[in-house]
Amino acid sequence: MKGFLDDDNKRASLVEMATSQINQLNKLGLIQHKKGEAREFKVLDSGFEIIFLFANSNPRSKKLLSEL
Repeated sequence: MKGFLDDDNKRASLVEMATSQINQLNKLGLIQHKKGEAREFKVLDSGFEIIFLFANSNPRSKKLLSEL
Protein backbone atom coordinates (compact mmCIF):
# COMPACT_ATOMS: atom_id res chain seq x y z
CA MET A 1 0.00 0.00 0.00
CA LYS A 2 2.85 2.38 0.81
CA GLY A 3 4.43 1.70 -2.58
CA PHE A 4 1.11 2.45 -4.28
CA LEU A 5 0.60 5.74 -2.42
CA ASP A 6 4.20 6.81 -2.99
CA ASP A 7 3.59 6.75 -6.77
CA ASP A 8 2.32 10.25 -7.71
CA ASN A 9 0.29 9.04 -10.73
CA LYS A 10 -1.41 6.24 -8.82
CA ARG A 11 -2.18 8.51 -5.86
CA ALA A 12 -3.66 11.16 -8.19
CA SER A 13 -5.80 8.49 -9.84
CA LEU A 14 -7.04 7.34 -6.43
CA VAL A 15 -7.90 10.92 -5.43
CA GLU A 16 -9.79 11.44 -8.71
CA MET A 17 -11.74 8.18 -8.30
CA ALA A 18 -12.65 8.93 -4.66
CA THR A 19 -13.78 12.47 -5.55
CA SER A 20 -15.94 11.10 -8.38
CA GLN A 21 -17.53 8.47 -6.14
CA ILE A 22 -18.32 10.94 -3.34
CA ASN A 23 -19.93 13.33 -5.81
CA GLN A 24 -22.00 10.48 -7.30
CA LEU A 25 -23.27 9.61 -3.82
CA ASN A 26 -24.12 13.28 -3.29
CA LYS A 27 -26.06 13.49 -6.57
CA LEU A 28 -28.03 10.40 -5.56
CA GLY A 29 -28.97 12.11 -2.29
CA LEU A 30 -27.04 9.63 -0.15
CA ILE A 31 -24.91 12.30 1.57
CA GLN A 32 -26.80 14.58 3.91
CA HIS A 33 -26.00 18.27 4.17
CA LYS A 34 -27.96 21.50 4.43
CA LYS A 35 -30.69 21.70 1.82
CA GLY A 36 -30.25 24.36 -0.81
CA GLU A 37 -26.48 24.18 -0.71
CA ALA A 38 -25.00 23.05 -3.99
CA ARG A 39 -21.95 21.06 -3.05
CA GLU A 40 -19.14 19.67 -5.09
CA PHE A 41 -16.80 17.61 -2.96
CA LYS A 42 -13.04 17.28 -3.48
CA VAL A 43 -10.80 14.70 -1.85
CA LEU A 44 -7.54 16.27 -0.70
CA ASP A 45 -4.21 14.66 -1.46
CA SER A 46 -2.76 15.78 1.88
CA GLY A 47 -3.03 12.41 3.56
CA PHE A 48 -4.76 9.07 3.51
CA GLU A 49 -6.15 6.77 6.13
CA ILE A 50 -6.15 3.17 4.99
CA ILE A 51 -8.60 0.75 6.57
CA PHE A 52 -8.41 -2.96 5.94
CA LEU A 53 -11.67 -4.84 6.31
CA PHE A 54 -11.48 -8.59 6.79
CA ALA A 55 -14.87 -10.10 6.06
CA ASN A 56 -15.85 -13.73 6.38
CA SER A 57 -12.69 -14.61 8.26
CA ASN A 58 -12.73 -17.33 10.87
CA PRO A 59 -11.95 -15.67 14.22
CA ARG A 60 -10.45 -18.94 15.50
CA SER A 61 -8.08 -19.30 12.55
CA LYS A 62 -4.37 -18.66 13.18
CA LYS A 63 -3.63 -17.83 9.50
CA LEU A 64 -4.62 -14.16 9.67
CA LEU A 65 -2.79 -13.62 12.94
CA SER A 66 0.40 -15.12 11.52
CA GLU A 67 0.17 -12.85 8.45
CA LEU A 68 -0.31 -9.75 10.56
